[in-house]
Amino acid sequence: MSRFAPQTLDQWVEELSDMKAVSLGAVIQELNRLTASDETSLNELADAIMKDPGLTGKVLKAANSVAFNPQEIPVTTISRAIMHVGFDTVRALCVGALLAEQLLGPEASDQLVTRIAHAITAATQARKLCRGFRSQLREEVFVATLLYHLGELLVWSYPHPVVDRASRMLIEQNDVRAAEKVLGVRFAELSRTLAERWRLGQILEEALGQPASKAARAVRLGEDIARALPQGLDSPAMKACITEACKVLGLDERTVTEGIREGIQEAESLGRSYGDARLNAVLGQQTRSHMTPKTGQGKLLEPDSSLQLKILQDIMQAMSTGMTSTELFRHVLDGLHRGVGLERICLALLNPQRTQLAARIVVGEGTETWKTRFVFPYERQRGSFWYDIMQTPGIVWLGHPDHVRLEGAVPPALRALIGPGQGLMGPLVTQGREIGLLYADLRSSGRPLNQAYAGGFRYFVQQANLCLNLMAQRASRA
Repeated sequence: MSRFAPQTLDQWVEELSDMKAVSLGAVIQELNRLTASDETSLNELADAIMKDPGLTGKVLKAANSVAFNPQEIPVTTISRAIMHVGFDTVRALCVGALLAEQLLGPEASDQLVTRIAHAITAATQARKLCRGFRSQLREEVFVATLLYHLGELLVWSYPHPVVDRASRMLIEQNDVRAAEKVLGVRFAELSRTLAERWRLGQILEEALGQPASKAARAVRLGEDIARALPQGLDSPAMKACITEACKVLGLDERTVTEGIREGIQEAESLGRSYGDARLNAVLGQQTRSHMTPKTGQGKLLEPDSSLQLKILQDIMQAMSTGMTSTELFRHVLDGLHRGVGLERICLALLNPQRTQLAARIVVGEGTETWKTRFVFPYERQRGSFWYDIMQTPGIVWLGHPDHVRLEGAVPPALRALIGPGQGLMGPLVTQGREIGLLYADLRSSGRPLNQAYAGGFRYFVQQANLCLNLMAQRASRA
């Protein structure tokens, strides 16, 4: 650290380049080079990551999280992580882990922790807006948004009394320009210069300038949404963000709104993988502030055939450009909830030994405890309720005359959990091997199921199985 704080753009760039932060730019450049080349092998990318033990640990932790690995298949090496979630997603995980490794620590100021939490939130929000983007472009948007305030983050990590004074001024006066005057540099200009000098990506450079492409505008929109979140999901600022996202990206309002809620939860999940208690606290408080039950507080959900069709088309488009099983499951649950109108939904998957069936993703009011209570032993023999469900062609409609035998075999623990009434179950099978099931009902409102709900449920179960089999075929050829 210099005895005198930098006071111009050039001085800040030179000083930051002498800090450990320069390794951040170097590693990101290398990741960009490797993931941009069609000739890069899995081992080359793995070797680049494993040069940094701290980075390796954080990437493996994220790759083993429910957000990226709902089937809980143990991922113990970087090579397996790349195979499981894909090149582009691993790159995105690396950049987030690099930020955490380089900037977070016991000496990090509260201002820095808060701004990193903002960057993670903005990045997850931007990625949620990229429905229909190919996988590589979606993750490039995520990385660009994560690095959008790189200059500011590096300044707050710079140990100097002048930086401390600027930080106090920002907290007390909420005046970014006044803090920038003390520091002698505009944060946006510093970020733009570092992005160009460290070659951090074309989308980031465009977003920091005059964004014209949908990808660069998605970066800006993710940033705007993160900035509007403290004002509330129903605030005028957030409504303006939603309107702009619909206009720029061709999305409908319900899709954007649900994506914002999903992004809030994903930001907290991703933040946990970085292992910083203060970061976890900021993101956790954000989730608690905004994630409140909605079902039953307004209009009842009803089947929407046009939205179902759109989500099914989105799934097939995403499949053509590359999609992970986690992304597929989230699309399917989104379709079942918003498109089909089902109120409570659970994705339950078998463990690798196929001895236990457990909830991995749940949606709807009253499902808060399902992740810990929807856990059942699985026996591969006839007469076992769960095995018989898996062997049933199509779907099972509990409470319907066609499925009286299975209705009578419902385990008492399951009945106690879901309550009385009708429900739908659909087995998930890949290349003849059962992997889990989908469950859904209307028990929040107490309404009966009908053919419209059952038909929509059947379509999404069929689509999920089709995509899972396509993924398995691609993996076997890789």
